Amino acid sequence: MAAPTVTSVTPATGTYAGGTAVLVVGTNFTTATAVTIGGQSADFEVSSATLLAATTPAGTGASQVIVTNPDGSSSDDVDFTYTGSPALFSVTEARAYDKAQLTSATTYPSATITAKEVDIRTRFERIIGVALTSTTSTEYYDGDGSDTLLLKHHMPYADETPSPVTLTSVTVIDTDDTETAFTVAELADVVKYPYKLVRRSGYFDIGDRNIKVVYTHGYSTVPTEIQNAALQVLLLPPPDGLVPGSAPSMVIDGSDGAINWSRIKDPARGKWFGSEAIDSILRYHRSIEKVPVIW
Repeated sequence: MAAPTVTSVTPATGTYAGGTAVLVVGTNFTTATAVTIGGQSADFEVSSATLLAATTPAGTGASQVIVTNPDGSSSDDVDFTYTGSPALFSVTEARAYDKAQLTSATTYPSATITAKEVDIRTRFERIIGVALTSTTSTEYYDGDGSDTLLLKHHMPYADETPSPVTLTSVTVIDTDDTETAFTVAELADVVKYPYKLVRRSGYFDIGDRNIKVVYTHGYSTVPTEIQNAALQVLLLPPPDGLVPGSAPSMVIDGSDGAINWSRIKDPARGKWFGSEAIDSILRYHRSIEKVPVIW
């Protein structure tokens, strides 16, 4: 047996957030033990000696695809190129924010920082209740015979430069699963609000998950204070952040009023990261995002 070789990866580009399914072509894949893209481990499944399927991790820029088996690793110059840029901070911004730590590309590879941005953004979105990037959703609703549908997602009221919900399509699903999409005229007759759709004329048919809506929502510009909070999280010790030597926050535990030199987390009290500087920003934005409870 010999070390693997890699001749191509298809597709060769995908989003920086990872999750792109790719096919890697080469040789000596049968006993493959690892696949890395830009130095980050990728989930993979061997199809044959010359083909394997992988899922890209988060990353940035042109990233070399390397396959390893017991006899060695491929050294071919085959790259997967990540497109787009993170919503909360770029690798350059992260390194500039903490020059003492994150400037080391050896200790903190670009892909590691990018993956952490995805993790932080996902947690922020869950806490605040709104997408921090422009996001397209396909959702199903129960029509109730009224002229209104309350959307599961919405445009934030605090966004200083809001763009309206972009409505792609509305489809009525009949009991025999026949789908009838709104005509151009019917779609234009739907008024789009931050958290609901209203028909100027007509009603949404009564039914169980019989209305399919495709629309785009999320912040058009992420507020600066949220971006700064994300950078602060980045510098917390793992698993929240990346810097093991970070000093813990000094907080009051709330039980006896004593000051404890440890990070206290209590999501029920809005202490998600144990840092008041971070948690207070999340509490504020959570309070102003009035998400309708519809499920």
